[in-house]
Amino acid sequence: MIYNMRIYDLKPGKLHEYMSAMREVAVPLRREYGVPLAGWFYTEIGSINRIYHIWAYKDLEHYEQKKQEVYTDPRWVNEYIPRVLPLIDAQYDQMVKSADFWNGFSEDTAFEGCPVYYFQSGWSSALTLSMSRSIPRPGLSLSTSLLPCQLSGSVKKWSYPLLKSRACSSL
Repeated sequence: MIYNMRIYDLKPGKLHEYMSAMREVAVPLRREYGVPLAGWFYTEIGSINRIYHIWAYKDLEHYEQKKQEVYTDPRWVNEYIPRVLPLIDAQYDQMVKSADFWNGFSEDTAFEGCPVYYFQSGWSSALTLSMSRSIPRPGLSLSTSLLPCQLSGSVKKWSYPLLKSRACSSL
C-alpha cells in the first residue's frame, strides 16, 4: 500500500465548511471509485487551520488510474472543487508508504500527534530501523516519503487517549 497524504491550510473559520464538503461529496465519491480514506485529521495544537487527509492506494499505478477517474467525474468538477477551492490557502501533497512494523490507525484515541521530520539523505531509513526496535506504542505510525524528490522526510503519528497524555509522553 501507498498513501497520498494531503495537507491543507484553510482560511480561518472554514474548517467545518470544508469538512461538510468532504463528508457530502469527496469521501463518498472516492469510496465509490475504490479509494478508501485512511485518515482525516485537523490540528488542535500547532498550526491552526491545518487539515490532513490520507488516501490509500495499492500502488502508483492504482493512484494514477483512480486520480484520473475521480478528477474527471462531474461531481468532483462541478460540486466539490467549487465548494472547497475558495476555502484553501495552501496545499501540500506527498506520496508515502508505511513502515513494516505499523498495522494501521487506532480508532480508540481522541488526539493524534503528527510531527514531520526532515533528514539528510539516507537518514530516514536509519530512523525507521531504530523505531522498529523501540517499544511499540498504540497507534504508532512512521511513514517515509515514496517519491525521489521527497526521500528525506518522515512523518510520525502518535495516538493519545487524552490530550494531557501528550504532554507527559516522550519518544
